[in-house]
Amino acid sequence: MQPIAIIVDDDAGVLFYLRKLLEKRGLRVISIASFSAAVERIRGMIIDKEKAEAVLFIVSDYTIKGEILNGISFLICLNGLFPQAKRLVFSANDVAEKAIELKYAFISKGSIGFTKELENFFSEKEVPHAEKPQK
Repeated sequence: MQPIAIIVDDDAGVLFYLRKLLEKRGLRVISIASFSAAVERIRGMIIDKEKAEAVLFIVSDYTIKGEILNGISFLICLNGLFPQAKRLVFSANDVAEKAIELKYAFISKGSIGFTKELENFFSEKEVPHAEKPQK
C-alpha cells in the first residue's frame, strides 16, 4: 500500500503546496480543509487496518476558522489511531511550546525558512517506506 499523508488546513495554497511536495516523495495525500471533515474521512480509514497503518504523516494547521478544536487537540485525538505517524502542527501563533511538549514537530508559518523547514520535515530519510511514483 502506498504511504499516506493526511493534511488539514483551511488555506488552499498550503494544501496545494504540501500536496505537490509529498506526491513528489511518493506519498498519497489526503488534504482536508476542516477538522470536522477530517474526522469523517478518518473514520472510514480506521476500518481498513492496512490503510490505517500506511499513514506516515499527519499535518495540521493550529487554527482553522469556524472550528472548535485546534490543531494540537486534533492531533491528540489521533494518537491511538495512527501511532506510527509523524505529526506536525504549524501556525502563525506561538504554540511551539505545547507542540514540543507533546513531541509534535512545530513550524511557524511566519518563519522565513517555512518552506525549507517543511522540506526537512518530509525529507526522504524520514519516509523510509515511501516509493517513488512510477512514470
